[in-house]
Amino acid sequence: VVPEPEVSLHTTATMRVVTLCIAVSAAAAHNVIELHGSGTTNPSRWFWEIFDIMEARAKEPLHMTYRAIGSSTGMQEFVGPNSNFTAQADFGAGDIPMSSARFAQLVANNREMLHVPVAIGA
Repeated sequence: VVPEPEVSLHTTATMRVVTLCIAVSAAAAHNVIELHGSGTTNPSRWFWEIFDIMEARAKEPLHMTYRAIGSSTGMQEFVGPNSNFTAQADFGAGDIPMSSARFAQLVANNREMLHVPVAIGA
């Protein structure tokens, strides 16, 4: 028997947000559900650990990734200005909130987003 990993309040909150994203993006019951993110490097290990736990506990096939490529690039992939405003990532993580100019680009292209503030790191 493998002991359950300790899960903090921040981990629980993040798992709820990610679960919501998965529920929204799940199109069919037995297909692999994919959730991809990119952005700042600071929380990358945290995301990977959370994803491993969620994939192990998921009732449906689940594949989750996070690319630690920097805040600005992560935001660009989420907003998608170079791909006709089609997101290249389902979520992004950054050291600072999205700028009002990038947010305006999303709104102007009939896209929505949710800011979820998370404080982690040393």
